[in-house]
Amino acid sequence: MGLDGGTYITRSDVLRGQSWALSQSDTSRSTRGGVVSSSTVLLPKRLDVSTERAVKWSTCTLTGQPLKRPVAADYLGSLYNREAVIEFLLARTGVFVDDRAQHRYLNQQRASGFAFDHLQSTKDIFTGYPADDRQHMQFVREDVCQH
Repeated sequence: MGLDGGTYITRSDVLRGQSWALSQSDTSRSTRGGVVSSSTVLLPKRLDVSTERAVKWSTCTLTGQPLKRPVAADYLGSLYNREAVIEFLLARTGVFVDDRAQHRYLNQQRASGFAFDHLQSTKDIFTGYPADDRQHMQFVREDVCQH
């Protein structure tokens, strides 16, 4: 019914959860944890290389949203929505574009840690425009006059 003081977790509860996770990752048919040895490690699930590459080329590294024109890139090769990078840089200085921008910025910092510390100003990014064939992207510096 609840409100009775709760329960304490026991060693068997912890081991039962680890055994279940290990048995799910093991290829054996055992329900008791499979073949367990001292070298057995539960590895995190990863995407295959082609899927990971497709995601990196189609989503903003900062927000996870689909890329839209104009696209910005940094010197590490990450792609961003230019609007998201500008909003991020403004939020870093304490200027927020709307009421929810502060929450987005704080959640981004909490989730990513120091992953975007290299983005200090607009000089750290280049603007790119995807070509029509979606296989190539041309990046231009805004401070260079284009003829």
